[in-house]
Amino acid sequence: MGATYGTENFANYRALSNQTDIYCRSTGGLNPDSDQNNTLSGIWTGGYKTLKGKAAVKAYLTDTYDKSIDNTKDINGSAGRGGDWASCFGLPIAPVPTTTVTREVLSSSGLSGTFDENCTPYTRGNNVYELVEVGSSANNVWFSNPSYENNAPSTGKGVMWIWGAPNGNTPIGVPGSQDFTFITNFCSSYEPTATPLTIIGGVDDYGILSVNGNQIWPTLPKIEEVFTFKITGDKTQLKEGVNQISLYCRNGGDTIMNPAGCWLAITLPNGAVIAATNSIDWRCHPGRQSIAW
Repeated sequence: MGATYGTENFANYRALSNQTDIYCRSTGGLNPDSDQNNTLSGIWTGGYKTLKGKAAVKAYLTDTYDKSIDNTKDINGSAGRGGDWASCFGLPIAPVPTTTVTREVLSSSGLSGTFDENCTPYTRGNNVYELVEVGSSANNVWFSNPSYENNAPSTGKGVMWIWGAPNGNTPIGVPGSQDFTFITNFCSSYEPTATPLTIIGGVDDYGILSVNGNQIWPTLPKIEEVFTFKITGDKTQLKEGVNQISLYCRNGGDTIMNPAGCWLAITLPNGAVIAATNSIDWRCHPGRQSIAW
């Protein structure tokens, strides 16, 4: 099988987010030691893309690997790239999260009751890549400049710097003027008058924050802003139930590759983080997108 399942190469496996994993893992369904369907044996004898034998098997494994990491396809189903992921990596995939928000209402008779509002996650677009935890000093290019992490919560809260380039972030950064729109549906069980929420975040270099179809940072008519933001109370325009949050981020106009990213957290009055940028709840689209969907 060549290098695909070699022990030596498997020992050198590193994280996908570092873009250094170039082999299928031994846990994948196509591993010759555990392939119940004899898929590779069939490829060896039957051929693949005009190739035969070992060359056919290596080409098939390469294509399976390439499809399994194609972030333009949905990983949560076999119709996307779920089947190729299972064949190449065999690692469990977190299911698309679903949340039910219970809201209390008062009837005309004065009796209280509740109803459930289904909070559908936003699943369109590309995967979002976590770069480093906000506030962490390890491998954090923004840590030395507190302007980017002003008002940030302490570490351990799961608030991540993200950038959504389809191939992840490279050690030297991303091209100048590259831009993405990061999107999530935030489900709040808090009535905003009784429990005012706060939105904090940061961008490198430029950003626009919109909530429920309205730009809330920077204040119009200013188009973009830099560094960090903190919006409190009714200015957040958050509501009980489903909230559409859009964070547009643009790298500086340098012609050279340079670090770029953004982060956001929603907190309670006591500072507890109830939502944050991460690779589970957020998706991204290239360029500047609509602020309502």
